[in-house]
Amino acid sequence: MVNKSFLTLLTIYLLIMVLFGFQEKDNFKLAYSMGKIIGINEPKTKAAENYIFYNIGSVDCDKNGNIYVLDRLGYCVKVFDKYGKFVKKLFKKGKGPNEISAPQEIKINKFNNNIYILQDYGFTIKEFDRNGNFIKIFNLPEQFFSPFDFITENKIIYIPTISKTKKKYYLNIVNLKTLKMEKKLIRIAYHPFLNDGQFFVLNKDLIWSVPRNTNNVIAYNYITGKQVERIKIKGKFKKNETTKLLNGRAIVPFIYNSAIPFFIKDNLYLLLTIRRYKDKTIKSLKNPLSIKNYIYIKREGVFVKKTYLKNCDFGEIKYILGDKLIFGFRDPYPHLKIVMIKKSFNK
Repeated sequence: MVNKSFLTLLTIYLLIMVLFGFQEKDNFKLAYSMGKIIGINEPKTKAAENYIFYNIGSVDCDKNGNIYVLDRLGYCVKVFDKYGKFVKKLFKKGKGPNEISAPQEIKINKFNNNIYILQDYGFTIKEFDRNGNFIKIFNLPEQFFSPFDFITENKIIYIPTISKTKKKYYLNIVNLKTLKMEKKLIRIAYHPFLNDGQFFVLNKDLIWSVPRNTNNVIAYNYITGKQVERIKIKGKFKKNETTKLLNGRAIVPFIYNSAIPFFIKDNLYLLLTIRRYKDKTIKSLKNPLSIKNYIYIKREGVFVKKTYLKNCDFGEIKYILGDKLIFGFRDPYPHLKIVMIKKSFNK
C-alpha cells in the first residue's frame, strides 16, 4: 500500500506544476564583446589629431562597415574603417558647396550610398557623394532635429520635433525630389521637446520605435499607417518630463529613459537606456548621476531585461544595426566605443 504522506506530497507537487506550468528554466544567454575605442585625449603626433572629437553628434555606417562620425562643433565628418582606423576627413564650417552649417544628423542613403547632412538647425539637408563632393541642397518643408532614414532613394522618414499646429503626427515622410510633405502618419498627442533625438529602426515595410513615455515597442506599416504590433516592456520606468529653467526662458527635457528596438537577423531586441539626475537644473542635465544601458529580449509576448552593458555606463547610443552598437561618450574626452553582440546560445 502506498504511503499516504507520499501521495499527499505528490499531489502538492502536481498542483504546483499545474499552477506554474512545466516550464524549462530560461537559460538563454546573450554575450557581447567590446570592440575598438575611437577617440583620444592628447594627440602625440599630427596623424593622431584625426582621432580628436569636439562634440560627437551623430554616427552612421555604409554597406562596407565604414564609420562616419559627424562632429557638430568641429563642423566635419571623420571617416573610419570598420576596425576604427582613420580614413579621411570631410567638410568644414561654412555655406559653400563642400561646407556644412549647424549640422545636426548624418545619414548614408542605402539606395545610392551618398552622404546626407541635416543642417542649418534642421531646416536643410545637404547631399554629397562618398568623397564629400557637393551634389544638392534640399530646403525642407518643416524643421526637425531628429534622426531620419530613407525608405526609397528620394523619400525620408522621421519623427517630428516641432509642430506649428495642435495636430501632432508621430511619423512624417518627405519627398526630397518634390520637397513636399508626402505623408503624415499616426496622429497622436505628444510633447515635442520629448521627441528630440528619438531613434527608430526600419525593417521591411515596418518602422519600429518606442514612443516617449510609453512602455511599449510599437510597429507601424509606414505605407498604410496602420499599427501592426505592440509589445510591452516589462518594468516600471520614471516618466520623462520637461521643466522651465533659466528664469522660465527655456523649456528643457529630462529624458529618464529611452529605448530603441533592433534586429539581429530576424530576431527582435531592445536597447534601453536609464538616466538618473541629482535635481532639475542645467548642471544636473549636463552631468547625470548615471547612465546605464540594458539589452532586453522578447519572451512570451513581452520584453524582459537580459543583459547589462556594464562597459557602457554613461554612454549614449549613436548607431545601431544588426549586431553592431556604437556608443558615444563625453568624459573624460569625446570618444566612441564599438560593442558587438555575440551569438545567443543556451548554456
